[in-house]
Amino acid sequence: MQTLARYACVFALLVLCGCGGRREYRIPPGATGTLPSGAGYPCKPGWWSGDTIEITAHVSGASFRAKQLGSATVHCPKSTITFVVEELTRLEISGPDSVAVDELPEPEYRLQAYGPSGQEIDLGVLSSPDIAWNAPASFRLRQPSCGHMAAICSGFIGNGELMRADPQEPGIVVLEARVQGRTASRTITVKPKAE
Repeated sequence: MQTLARYACVFALLVLCGCGGRREYRIPPGATGTLPSGAGYPCKPGWWSGDTIEITAHVSGASFRAKQLGSATVHCPKSTITFVVEELTRLEISGPDSVAVDELPEPEYRLQAYGPSGQEIDLGVLSSPDIAWNAPASFRLRQPSCGHMAAICSGFIGNGELMRADPQEPGIVVLEARVQGRTASRTITVKPKAE
């Protein structure tokens, strides 16, 4: 019984780390992006194309282009990856509604998207140009950075799904983000710097 539990634990870890099992990505049509090798795309270098998606696998991962609505499954030696291409129907910005000037740690804002099924679209794998933010210069947005830990950080960080703010002036700020013609906004109160 202990051996069975040990095998189940190892299998669960393999699936979670993307080293095996099944992985699913939900993406909007027309989107482009990259799946790092550690994100569950252990296919050999090559090219694969279907009605729904086009994939180019290389040593460090795989790049994709979603062509039309539908789903496609790619079978690799170590795992199976399913791409579900569906319309983006709802976009939201999560994060604090009230922050202070020069607040530390810097407040984070994450963009979340949902399809008609209500399931979350995987914005983390999209290319940077697919995600656009708009904020006043006094609200200074920037992408998180991994510094010397870059090799350990997710390969997705920095595409614009997650942003950090460095508020410079008190007031009311409207933060906006756009993905494929859909826009989300959030009104934020910036308080004076805490003494």
